[in-house]
Amino acid sequence: FDEKQELELFGSSVSQCLEIISRVMPAPFYDLIHASKKCLRQESADQLQSGLVKICLEKCEFPYLDEQDKRRVVRAVVAMLLGSMQEGKTLRSHLEFLQGDENAAQKLVIDIFIKGAMDVF
Repeated sequence: FDEKQELELFGSSVSQCLEIISRVMPAPFYDLIHASKKCLRQESADQLQSGLVKICLEKCEFPYLDEQDKRRVVRAVVAMLLGSMQEGKTLRSHLEFLQGDENAAQKLVIDIFIKGAMDVF
């Protein structure tokens, strides 16, 4: 596949993951994604992350990805959502932050790759 086609496959994977999340995540969590004055406590964030990753890994079907890439896509989507639920952040501001801070973006990618690899063990 060329780069454009790979981007389409990635976009399809992200969309499928978000569709599954939208079916199981109640409205108050969406408020956290869009309201910078509210945030999720760390314990709740950890529990939500674990639950969303588990549900998406079980229900997402990406026959064009291997298992490691599937885990990476799922963890990346969940990480973006949870990052936007932090105090002072929204989905838009979190994305802008990552685009503007190369170190933070690299740390997120490394975290996703490491956690994805840890799933195997």
